[in-house]
Amino acid sequence: MTELGWHLMHRLVDDRVFASTPEELRLASRIVLERGRDYDLLSFGFADDHLHTLVVCDRRRAGRFAQVVETALHKRLRLPAPFAPFFPEPIRRQGHLQNTFGYCIRQDQLHRLDRDPFHDGTMLPSLLGLRVLGAWASGRVRRYLPRVDRPALLGLGPRLLGLDADPEPRWDFLREAAAAAAAVESLRGIPPAVVAARRAAVHAGHGPLGTGRLTTLLDIGRSTVCRMLRSPSDPALLCAVELQLRVRSHQNDEGAAA
Repeated sequence: MTELGWHLMHRLVDDRVFASTPEELRLASRIVLERGRDYDLLSFGFADDHLHTLVVCDRRRAGRFAQVVETALHKRLRLPAPFAPFFPEPIRRQGHLQNTFGYCIRQDQLHRLDRDPFHDGTMLPSLLGLRVLGAWASGRVRRYLPRVDRPALLGLGPRLLGLDADPEPRWDFLREAAAAAAAVESLRGIPPAVVAARRAAVHAGHGPLGTGRLTTLLDIGRSTVCRMLRSPSDPALLCAVELQLRVRSHQNDEGAAA
């Protein structure tokens, strides 16, 4: 019987925690997504001391995917220990494929970690328009898991229900929203993805806030704001920033009400 896919678990030889901060989770997710497209990545999710991935390819390519992802994570996160040998689990039934898809995403809830409330360390933001990197995954999910619709995705991330709300924007979350939408550690520096995220944040906030407030919130100069306003922002990234701001503002409202 031909396998439908492979479920992989990636952990360090000493089981130490890695990708433990929001910044590291965004960087780690970027690494997985950048490499996963070529290996038919369907789902992933970080726990505190391991990563689960689901790929719909053959056994040889699944092994190659594990190698390239683990090598990049080790280098970019500067991990002090190597990854342990992995033992891929074959997926042979459609129900198993669907269950594993959700299992990978729900690691934070399953382990009761509560460290990644907006699922930056999972595939979920890419599937709901909250992150531009990995947008290709939506078509892949529709192909292999046609029963996984938007309500099913929101069921995997209950704190993302703010997508359907209309909260008052909390602009103090703008920097974090832009970083999450672009899957970058922060808005500091000049890498193209960071510059694009900063530009999208400027376009998202300038109308309601004005130049002066933006310079404070984003820690940039007035000339930078004006320069970024003169060039268009990527529409998908701008939309993702606005959605990230919405779910963060909604979560804050919910917390205040509680």
